[in-house]
Amino acid sequence: MLAAGLAAGLPLESATSLANMAAGVVVAKLGTASVSVEELQQALQEHQVVRRGIVGEDDLAGILAAARKRGERIVFTNGCFDILHPGHVTYLEEASRLGDRLVVAVNTDESVRKLKGTGRPVNPLEGRMTVLAALSCVDWVLPFGEDTPERLICRLLPDYLVKGGDNDPDRIPGGGCVREAGGEVIGITTEAFPQRTPNPYLTTERRQPTLLDRIRVLIQAGDAYVVLPGGIGTIAELMMPHRPAMVK
Repeated sequence: MLAAGLAAGLPLESATSLANMAAGVVVAKLGTASVSVEELQQALQEHQVVRRGIVGEDDLAGILAAARKRGERIVFTNGCFDILHPGHVTYLEEASRLGDRLVVAVNTDESVRKLKGTGRPVNPLEGRMTVLAALSCVDWVLPFGEDTPERLICRLLPDYLVKGGDNDPDRIPGGGCVREAGGEVIGITTEAFPQRTPNPYLTTERRQPTLLDRIRVLIQAGDAYVVLPGGIGTIAELMMPHRPAMVK
């Protein structure tokens, strides 16, 4: 493999790395063995650093194709996520446990106004996506501007399409495409996870968030920027006893 890499014009360092990777595949087999192109491609994909965060639709389609080749299951959900609260965080954590990667599609500002009226959203699209992308349970965030995400869902075809339990599974936009492709449409409610302590944020009842609830959200979104008296800083910096000077 080293000779093949050098003959193909790879630098010595790259050819050596490729040969070492091929050797790792071979030694996992019994007896004398070789490595196929497909096995080498799989090994290369496993060593690639997966980029997380805010992405465009076309980029995400390619990222998901690579994720599926690695055997990863894709979970998709969507919403406005205008004023993020502990209920949102719990919902997203539960959704992420259904598969290996969680995609969150976020309504654009204009589509939020159509859904919720004037005065919304409170937080602009970029801010909402930034906070969601900072959550450890979320892999990729992207915007959508249509009335529903059906077109986007039918293009990406996640393994699991997730919505709140108060939605009728048979009427969830994009559900038909997902089922036809062999996926599942799941409504998350407390009853869907009987092994866990019921979470009041996933029911119709409401309670005031406790201080611990608020701290939990802040820790999850530690890298998100917030506007504070005196300038702009991250939530993590805000929580430090002696935080550095913020950007004015």
